[in-house]
Amino acid sequence: MVVAGVLVKRVPYQDYLEGNIKLPKHYKEKAQKVGETAVNNSGQDMKIVVWRDTSDIDVMVDGEPATHRTYQNFRFGKVTSDRYRKEQEKRIAEKNERKANLGRVSINQMGQRMALWKYSSENSVSVIFESGTVVKTTWYAYRNGLVVDPAEEKKAVEAMQKAESRDGREKSLDENLPQPFHHSVTEAGRRGHGTDGKGRLGP
Repeated sequence: MVVAGVLVKRVPYQDYLEGNIKLPKHYKEKAQKVGETAVNNSGQDMKIVVWRDTSDIDVMVDGEPATHRTYQNFRFGKVTSDRYRKEQEKRIAEKNERKANLGRVSINQMGQRMALWKYSSENSVSVIFESGTVVKTTWYAYRNGLVVDPAEEKKAVEAMQKAESRDGREKSLDENLPQPFHHSVTEAGRRGHGTDGKGRLGP
């Protein structure tokens, strides 16, 4: 059980019920450490709440628990909360994963092959395409296939412009073609030339 913030082992249950548990003499030094305060390297307030030994203490960091830390790290301000520690470990794991992806080929959403060329941070990665083009982007954009080869994109724009230009020329030619035959027939009828009822021009 914990007495004055110090873990005391092998306590008789009857003594616990009767409240006769006293802190042994060799635990007095430990008891003096409980409640000790300091500031960590991030400027957060720290306080020792449980002392087991110099290599196993519990600390409150700005109201958040930091369990099973060392007194040496406490003295040097290297203790952070359990939550922050887990987040930091997660970031390190993700960073290692990203570095492991260097050179690995993937396909973007346009079907273009690309590879992770360089990783500096989440907001700064370089991707290389088969055309040799290197694009600076973010890890999120690369992982979700949102990075596009600008060389291929330029080719697509140029092809679209050529198609539009060709369509414009074809439309202009269509407008300059001779009128259809039935128009000529109609015009002939207007000039006084009838038909014989079978679609043939009359005399």
